[in-house]
Amino acid sequence: MSSQSILRFAPWLILLVAAYALGRWHAGEPANGAAQPAPETAPASADNGTAADAPAPEAAQVEAAPDPSETLVAELDSIATAAKSMATPDARTYAFFEKLSLDEIDAVASRIEAMVPGNEQDVLFLMAIRRWAQLDGAAAVARASKFPALGTRINARLAAFESWGATDGQAAFTEAMKTEDADALARAASAVLTGAATKDPRVAVELWTSAPESFRVSVGAGAAAAQIASGAFGTGKGDVIREIVLDLPEGVLRSQMIEGMAAEWGAHYPEDALAWVQQVAPDGEVRETAVNALFLSLVQKDPALAAVWGIDYPDDNRRTGYIAAAVQSWARMDTVAAETWVNEQTSGRHLDGAGYAMAAHFMAKRDMARSFSWIRRINTVEMRAELLGTLGRMWANEKPEDFKRFLDETSLNRAEVEMLLAKIPPAS
Repeated sequence: MSSQSILRFAPWLILLVAAYALGRWHAGEPANGAAQPAPETAPASADNGTAADAPAPEAAQVEAAPDPSETLVAELDSIATAAKSMATPDARTYAFFEKLSLDEIDAVASRIEAMVPGNEQDVLFLMAIRRWAQLDGAAAVARASKFPALGTRINARLAAFESWGATDGQAAFTEAMKTEDADALARAASAVLTGAATKDPRVAVELWTSAPESFRVSVGAGAAAAQIASGAFGTGKGDVIREIVLDLPEGVLRSQMIEGMAAEWGAHYPEDALAWVQQVAPDGEVRETAVNALFLSLVQKDPALAAVWGIDYPDDNRRTGYIAAAVQSWARMDTVAAETWVNEQTSGRHLDGAGYAMAAHFMAKRDMARSFSWIRRINTVEMRAELLGTLGRMWANEKPEDFKRFLDETSLNRAEVEMLLAKIPPAS
């Protein structure tokens, strides 16, 4: 069942696409508590990459670094071996990198680069670069830009800018703005904003507002606000962001900051986030967008909680859409629990969207009878007819005999039966 079909009958319906990259070791690695930039997808060839992403020329290869001490070598090798059986870095790994001095970090990075390519090498190199950027941001960016593997080079450069942004946001932002390629520039500057916000959200906002207008237009206030809110909220600086929003003049940045905070805060404390949005956002598009962002974030984190939250939402149209969106996501994760919850609710038109989501879910699994049982519970005539037509077309084409038997036994009204009969392909 397509999202277009749902949206046609419920324009308020928020549909979710949760795309989580699981299993990556660095998925659980905090950068001073901040959310990490999404890993970049490496271009298929250098011709498709950016200037910052192009393969490092021979002359730019890593210069010889002093050998790390035998103790460091032994501990690093032990960490790399243990990493193969770990889902996320352990306390020992973090402690190892946190204690490295500027005199040691180059040698350690070179040792990591000499390891067999793979996930452990990628993660350890990023951790080394983050530590390096805390000590010398410019050197860390330069070193990250020389890593041979394209994907790791891109991510390491972003990690360096983010970590540098947390220690010296202005210097990091100035360096990031020197990036020639527009896409690479946007990524680098966004990483700096996230890092700066982990230390002082006000610095991050000042960096953004003082940037050239052409740059701000190309990146977009929405993307910048999301980075700042993510960095600030991830390190417990939500109160600072809320104060900043109150001080901002009416405009795009203020609206986007409200939306960004609603998404970050709403995934954890939806009631508090909603009360804040209603306080700072006037009625209309700004509030509507922020509430939608809040709910979308909540659904991605906990669709069961989102369904419970949605059932009590005061606006009828939004309540119907929110319940439907939560159930749609919930059914993909735990069909039995989602179905049980819907069955426990008081019946009514506000559950039509949830019924639509459950019917579509079972239809996609080719469980036509179960899908039909949900279609029968839908009160909205057009929504019900749309689903019946789609069900009939699929069932008649895939299992025509079962479909005819179903029609003989169904309690549908005559008009609906005739509509379904028309879906049966003529005999050849």
